[in-house]
Amino acid sequence: GKIWDFANDIVTEDMTLYAWWGLRLELSSDSSIHIQRPSWPYITGPDTIDLTEGYENHNQAYTFGGYPAPTCGISTDKPNTANATFAGNTLTIPSGLGVGSYEVTLYATNSEGTKPKTITVNVSPAATMPTITGLDTIDLTEGYARKDQAYTFGGYPAPTCGISTDKPNTANATFAGNTLTIPSGLGAGSYEVTLYATNSEGTKPKTITVNVSPAATKPIISGPDAILLPPPYTHGDYPYTVTGSPATYGITNISSSPGNFFFDGVNLSIDPGLSINDSPFTLTLTATNSAGTGTKDVTVYVIQMEPVSFGVDEGDTQSQILFVTGAGSYTLSLQNAPAWVLLSGNILTISPPSGTLSGSSPEDFTADIVITVSGGETYTKPIYITVNP
Repeated sequence: GKIWDFANDIVTEDMTLYAWWGLRLELSSDSSIHIQRPSWPYITGPDTIDLTEGYENHNQAYTFGGYPAPTCGISTDKPNTANATFAGNTLTIPSGLGVGSYEVTLYATNSEGTKPKTITVNVSPAATMPTITGLDTIDLTEGYARKDQAYTFGGYPAPTCGISTDKPNTANATFAGNTLTIPSGLGAGSYEVTLYATNSEGTKPKTITVNVSPAATKPIISGPDAILLPPPYTHGDYPYTVTGSPATYGITNISSSPGNFFFDGVNLSIDPGLSINDSPFTLTLTATNSAGTGTKDVTVYVIQMEPVSFGVDEGDTQSQILFVTGAGSYTLSLQNAPAWVLLSGNILTISPPSGTLSGSSPEDFTADIVITVSGGETYTKPIYITVNP
């Protein structure tokens, strides 16, 4: 037949026209036949459905086309990890899916073929306030190297985070990624820095305290160099001060009777039973920490002086040698004595002149002998003098 020239040919009344129409087959009013041309099925609608955790059932309409009209539904040949259902032209995503990505595939099929359409369902976390998890306190020791401390930031949407400019940063800290960095060089003391995390739900601050302790130093033990024990003595506790926070204490180099001495960092305890014949006793107190061991040498004297009582007649002179046992090297001095009592070295001279007595009966007088041992420790021993008429 003739090919129609759309530019020049004219339609007349005696012509019969034929045409392809896109939807349905029907007869025109003048009995012309219209034939719909078969076409592949198609599916129109979103490829991705974005939901937020805690959503209710979600219904999503799709448009299906093609000729003949296709049948459609959810493909059983593809995973339906979204647990979706389909009715009419509506895909339903049931409530209850957790955070994650899921899939379901729709199909439309007719005599021309089958059209699939895979839909991705993304479930995002529900919006929550930011959180910051990590140490509230960072403890360092003077002389430390740079300190990097990691923190964990949570919340949805993912927060932005950093060091607050509204709070003091006395630690001179810096922040990158999820790591707070304390630079070296801080001296002993306490410092602060405040982190923040912020999202659409609000802002969470977290203040961190940085404590810098003094560098460890070897312990120092302070207390008496010598202890004088005049017999008979009882159990005694003699205080000492120790610096440097030692972990252990002890006694070494005990010259004799080690079972009588104990040191706990507060007191040197001495039990009874030391023999004057073994005096003086030498020992070394010890205190140990990570920086080393501090020591202190101590001498313990069990001393006795004889004689301590004297009798002399008024107007006479008496000289007496004083003997000190257990003191090692020592010196003697006189205190609180009557003018007629003199001491030279260890010789005590007593010369009460006439008129010393107030009557015709004997009278008692006292004086103090001060015993000074090596190292300067002293012990005062009273003496008793009876002056007879």
